Amino acid sequence: MSQIAVIATGSTYGSPMRLIADSMEAGKESLRALQQDIEAAQRIVCVGGGTVGIELAGEILERYPEKNVTIIQVRARPRPVGRLLIAVRET
Repeated sequence: MSQIAVIATGSTYGSPMRLIADSMEAGKESLRALQQDIEAAQRIVCVGGGTVGIELAGEILERYPEKNVTIIQVRARPRPVGRLLIAVRET
């Protein structure tokens, strides 16, 4: 079983949001590997509940509605994202 952690840290983007690659082909290969990891994973954790983290989790669920995607954040409640309503489960 594959597991993957996606880190969405806000305004300063690291990999995978900003690719660190020496060439266009290396960047494409890096993205293909990330796509394969996401496709193979059953559970995905997004660390960061800001706009980028919520958007990334939503994009994953749009493509793979059967996946279990968890967002981990510091705040007790998600940051408002436009008119998007977010269900929060207290744990």
